[in-house]
Parts: sequence; structure tokens; C-alpha cells
Amino acid sequence: MDRDDALFDRHPAFTEIGRYFYDSLIYQQIIVPFVLILLRQYRAAQLTVLILITSLILTHMIALFLPAVSSYPFHEINPSQHPNIRLSQENIFVPHVQALRAGATVDLDQPPWFAVTTFPSLHSTMAVVFAWALRTVAYVRWVGLFANAMMLTFTPLRGSHYLVDVIAGVALAIVAIPASQWLMRILAGPSARAAIVSRLARSPGERLS
Repeated sequence: MDRDDALFDRHPAFTEIGRYFYDSLIYQQIIVPFVLILLRQYRAAQLTVLILITSLILTHMIALFLPAVSSYPFHEINPSQHPNIRLSQENIFVPHVQALRAGATVDLDQPPWFAVTTFPSLHSTMAVVFAWALRTVAYVRWVGLFANAMMLTFTPLRGSHYLVDVIAGVALAIVAIPASQWLMRILAGPSARAAIVSRLARSPGERLS
């Protein structure tokens, strides 16, 4: 284990804080669209969900052809060497990734169920997407920026990622956002947009009728 990991291992409180920021992905994918809906930013909420779906599809397509092994198992760093650093998935995914690299068939319907994507880092992609989605929300934008900057910072440690995984994840977000905006324009043509605007302009009682 290198000196940076040893430093984090000696400060378990700091590492534990990082774990909460890293795991916030689970909650943000629900909270961020919900906040936008509460603020009546319906199009932004729809676009955010579409970006999430697009990012998931692109991440898994890339990982399918580039099944990478994360840093800790690749360098054979045993969990006993870092008792205060709890990884997201430990090493349970390694046999599946090695099977993919060998061209074998992997049955992902069998337990244990977990993420097998290392390159690109989905957490890095989502950190950029969530911060971008909240940019128009006063006050909340700064909370979102801080939380997602922290998630991005702790991704190499908590997610056992290389720097290139993080960079690729950020690059994927930069591609997924405009791609989803383009797809949204295709899906919501002039007639569809007019129907949505008309429906939102009606009173709640009229919408239910």
C-alpha cells in the first residue's frame, strides 16, 4: 500500500466522511430530479433522468469492450492492509471481469449482484451530471457542487479507481449531456412541446379531467 493510502488509513474519520459522499450517488439520483420537479423545472428534471439513462448505457457499453480491473485488486492490495478504508465492492467482482477479459460468458443474474464497471468511472460521470443539473437552483447549486466535488475526490479511494477512470468518467459526462439534450429535442418535437406546455398551463383540476 502506498503512502497516500496509508495516510487515509491512519485517519478513519476522514475516510468515513468520504464514504458518505461517495455513496451519495444512490440518493442523488432520486433527490436531484425530485428537487427540480418541486421547483417546477420539469424539462430539467426530464433531461436529468435522460442523461442518467444515457450515461448508464454508455458506461456499460464501454465497460463491455474494456473490462478493466480496478487498482486495489490489480496491485494485489489485501483489505487487511487497509482496515480503515472500506471499498465499495472489495474484490468480489474480479473473477467476473477476468472472465470477460478472457472472452468467456458471465452470468450477471447470479449473486452476488454488484457493479462491474471500472473504466469509465460512473461515479465521476454522475458527479459532473448532478452538479450540472443543480446549476440553475439557487443556494442548492453550491451544496450540489460541494457534495459532488467531494464524491469526485473520493472516487479513486472508495471506488478503487485509477485517475484515468475518473478522467474518462468526466469526459463521458461531457458527451452524455449534449447527446441527451439533442435526443430530448428529437423526442419532444414541436407538437409534443406544445401539448406539454398546454397541459402544464391548465389548472390541477383540469389536468385530472
